Amino acid sequence: MSGQANLPTSPWPAGVDRESTTVLASYEEIKEVFTSRDFHSGWGDGQNAPFRNGTLATIDDEDHFERRRIEAKLFGHKVLARLESKFLDATIDRALSRYARAKESEQRRQIDLLRLTREVLLEFVFQLSGLGSPAEQELDVILSEIRKISEGSHVHWSPRDPVQVIEEGLDAKESLADRYVTPRRDGREADDSLFSPNLMDAIVAHESHFSRWDDDLPLREVLMYLSGGVMSPSELPDPCGS
Repeated sequence: MSGQANLPTSPWPAGVDRESTTVLASYEEIKEVFTSRDFHSGWGDGQNAPFRNGTLATIDDEDHFERRRIEAKLFGHKVLARLESKFLDATIDRALSRYARAKESEQRRQIDLLRLTREVLLEFVFQLSGLGSPAEQELDVILSEIRKISEGSHVHWSPRDPVQVIEEGLDAKESLADRYVTPRRDGREADDSLFSPNLMDAIVAHESHFSRWDDDLPLREVLMYLSGGVMSPSELPDPCGS
C-alpha cells in the first residue's frame, strides 16, 4: 500500500486508535482490502464483541459460507410466504386496534407508521428466530431493548459515552435473554406452536458449528436477527441532539 493519507479532522468513532489506524487513500487501496484474503473487517472483535462476535455479520471465508448454508432455509420463498400469510394481517390488526383504543378519547386517529412497521417486523423476526410472539404489553420495552442492543452493536459510531452504551446494551441483552431466549431454548421441544423452520432450531441442529465459538454465540446470533430486522444504525442518537 502507498503512504498513509492525512488523518480526518472530524470526530473519530469511539474506540478507534488514531495512532495505529491506516487511512486508505485511494481507490486501488480500497479495492485491495476488499478483494484480498489477507484482510478481514474486524467488526465484532472490539467493543461490540458482546453483541456481534462470531455472528453471521462478522465471520469470514468458510465459516461465513457454512453459516449461510445453515440459515438459508429460513429465507426460502415458501417459508417467507407462509410467515406473511400467517402473521402479517393479524399483526397489523392488533396494532391498529391498539392505536384505536389509545386515541378513543381524543377524537382523532393518528397512526405512527414507523412504529407500526417496527411492530410487524418485530413479530416476523421473533417468529423466524423461534421465540414465538412478543408479549403485547411489553412491546415498548422490547423495542427499547433492541434499540440499545443495536447501538451497542454499532458503538463505534455512537456519539454517546461508549462505556454507557455498552452497559445499557448488556443490560438489554440479559433482559431479553432471561424473558425470551433462554426459556424458549430450554423448553423448545415441548412447544409445537413455534413457527418452523426457525433460527433456534437451526442452531440446535448444527450445534457442532456454533460451538466453535462460545456458549453465548446462539444468543448473539438471535440478537443480531432482532436488532438487524427491526432497527437501523441510522437511528443512532444525533450528536447535535436534534
